[in-house]
Amino acid sequence: MCSNEIIDGKVVTFKDKPFHEACHTCKMCSKKIEGPCVFAQGSPYHSACFVCGVCQRKFTKELPFLMFEENPYCEPHYHEKAGSMCYGCKQPITSGDICRVEDKAFHPEHLKCCVCLRQIPMEEDCFARNGLPMCSACNM
Repeated sequence: MCSNEIIDGKVVTFKDKPFHEACHTCKMCSKKIEGPCVFAQGSPYHSACFVCGVCQRKFTKELPFLMFEENPYCEPHYHEKAGSMCYGCKQPITSGDICRVEDKAFHPEHLKCCVCLRQIPMEEDCFARNGLPMCSACNM
């Protein structure tokens, strides 16, 4: 939506607010919105277009959306895109510390050496072997 004053042209009213007709377009498909729509983060979407950017599932109370780089995603795909999905347990890291080894994220308790399988404490140096965590003892 723009913030330009509406001087001429067709005006669309939605929830008692005026919009330029050209500004009342779906953020996902860029087509004109006529009828009910969804507003998320200040942008309008056709109800059918307001879906996860990966799996295309519709958002509900049970499947809420999270925005990443201005696009809506379901929680698992948000964490996948944001790099906050634990490589060890395949669950989202929603709080606490995140341990990173190259492009992989881990809950601290899932940071295990790829050689000896020992959990690597956060205060210990961690190395990478083929993109996986390796403890300092196995790195020697």
